Amino acid sequence: MMLKFILTLIMLTTLMCLQHNANKLYQWTQNWELALNIDICMVCKCRYGRNIIISSNYLLTIISIKLEEVYTVRDLGATFDGNLTFSDRCLDKIEKTTAIKRTKSTR
Repeated sequence: MMLKFILTLIMLTTLMCLQHNANKLYQWTQNWELALNIDICMVCKCRYGRNIIISSNYLLTIISIKLEEVYTVRDLGATFDGNLTFSDRCLDKIEKTTAIKRTKSTR
């Protein structure tokens, strides 16, 4: 029981830190007059073993706008999933290669 309480407390502290840093990032963009496109900002739910690192009970926001929760993120051509692996990227490359082969064979 005590261990579960301690783990919950650590998780809440971590989430509060994430929210604080999201607020600082927004403030930094405002100070430097940079546009932050909040519509495409999201929270990627990550796992470590069986444990979800970010719980869906806690909502991260930027200026009171809830960030969308996702399990995969595509950034700079790489796709990351919640297990922090590249399995989705590998599947994407296989599908593209197969599509290219099909196109060449029909010509």
